Amino acid sequence: MYEFSEGNLSSVGARAIEKYLGIDEIFVIGFNKENNCYGGIVIFINNVSSDIDHSLIEGIVNQASVALNRKELENQLLAAKEKAEEADKLKSAFLANMSHEIRTPMNAIIGFSQLIALPNLTAEKKKQYIDIITNKGNSLVKLINDIIDASKVEAGQLTVIFVPCNINNLLRNLHRFYIKDRLFQKRETVDIKLILPIGTDFLDLVTDEGRLEQVFTNLIGNALRYTEKGSIEFGYKLDNQLVTFFVKDTGVGIDPQMQTMIFERFRQVEDLSGKKSGGTGLGLSISKGIVDLLGGSIWVESELDMGTTFYFTLPYRVLEKTDIKKEMKRIEDEENYPDWKNKVILVAEDEEVNYIFVNELLNLTGATVLWAKDGAQAVDLVKTIKKIDLILMDIKMPIMNGYAATMEIRQINPKLPIVAQTAYAFSEDRQKAEAAGCNDYITKPINSNDLFEMLQKYLGY
Repeated sequence: MYEFSEGNLSSVGARAIEKYLGIDEIFVIGFNKENNCYGGIVIFINNVSSDIDHSLIEGIVNQASVALNRKELENQLLAAKEKAEEADKLKSAFLANMSHEIRTPMNAIIGFSQLIALPNLTAEKKKQYIDIITNKGNSLVKLINDIIDASKVEAGQLTVIFVPCNINNLLRNLHRFYIKDRLFQKRETVDIKLILPIGTDFLDLVTDEGRLEQVFTNLIGNALRYTEKGSIEFGYKLDNQLVTFFVKDTGVGIDPQMQTMIFERFRQVEDLSGKKSGGTGLGLSISKGIVDLLGGSIWVESELDMGTTFYFTLPYRVLEKTDIKKEMKRIEDEENYPDWKNKVILVAEDEEVNYIFVNELLNLTGATVLWAKDGAQAVDLVKTIKKIDLILMDIKMPIMNGYAATMEIRQINPKLPIVAQTAYAFSEDRQKAEAAGCNDYITKPINSNDLFEMLQKYLGY
């Protein structure tokens, strides 16, 4: 009995029990099925002459083993069924949310596009309608990016590029953006204080600036969505070789039961609170995937009706100070267009609508614009016309794509600035463009300020 109990019963106690019971032998038969042991039958014999029907015992054991194995399989199937039903429920909710999130901005875009064509429309109304269309278009772009990023996180294909990044500039730009956005939206959250507690020192960090901004955008967007009054504060703290970022709000809070699940895909706080605040339930799962890739961790601290604070950490790497004036320079006035009257810009773009848009922007600068409808035409124009100051190169074009055209142009004119402008929006696409010989990269839909700011690096002011 001491050996059978694996030492849980003392040897002295075991001998005393065996002596008291008069045990001569112990038989153990296990309930074994498909390499699993579910227990067993223990038989104590106090008379060696006892006649034991071993076949009866083995029959009982076999039936019990089959029954226990069947029960375990039933439990596994039931758990799998419940998991599948939960996943189906989440995906159904996701599709319903997605339909709402797509149709709402599309309704505004289509509706206000029709209103712009109305006669006798005042300039003020026209500008208001254009601002609405632009804002809702940007919402759609973010939605598309979230869907793609969520798929890449799940497939383990999300990529990051580590480059020097000025954190203070990034946070200040986000602060300015959300103040303007709240005023534009005319939401109840206009009265909420947006607090950015950072000093004048510049923190340089080697990380993926675009992905870091994406995490902050998701967290601040959630804070605005679930906060009706009070404040939203975001920033960072330095601790040795670790940077801890935070986004703190005074909103509805998160139920403790939900805090372990909110970083899963399709999960939303409204599942338990009943608050219909929009969103797709992808932002936090994407943020977790990004933070993991950047070498950090993310977590939440919250109480219902007491607000929520999201934290995430990144490793800190010290860089040499950059040119502060260059870092801070931005185009603040949309009407202050560059003067490129003596510049010739070649636009390689197969979609006529996209060319018309870029051409209208560049006409504001006085530049001469040439159009190539494919990569082969762009190469021929560079061979024919020596006075080309810059090329805006689309990537996906017929006959010859932008990569191939760029490599051929590099053989003709190695110093000619080439800026890739494409709907391919991933980090690896930027790397491909740079490898082909492009000097810079801008993604569609193109923002006029971003375009002018980028081209000024090569064409001047």
